[in-house]
Amino acid sequence: MKTYQVEYKPRGKTKEVAVIDAASPGSAFSKCHKLHPTARILRCVLQTHLAGRINFPSVWIEYEPPKRCFKERPPASQDPKLVQSVMPFA
Repeated sequence: MKTYQVEYKPRGKTKEVAVIDAASPGSAFSKCHKLHPTARILRCVLQTHLAGRINFPSVWIEYEPPKRCFKERPPASQDPKLVQSVMPFA
């Protein structure tokens, strides 16, 4: 397990950071999304050391969120599943 810092923005609020223990960046995004379902996920950051040694300089690795997973749902009037269309049959 690694410790990821996931940045997210709740609706109508400023940017916040959640510190999450996860095996991969994808699971960190998933855990943050479960904790804050209405928030917009911005990015994920992992701090690690070069060559796995503490006396080496640390490196920040940034991960972008998956674009397909956290897409905002359109309003009901624009949702193709909910909009009924009239098909005239002659």
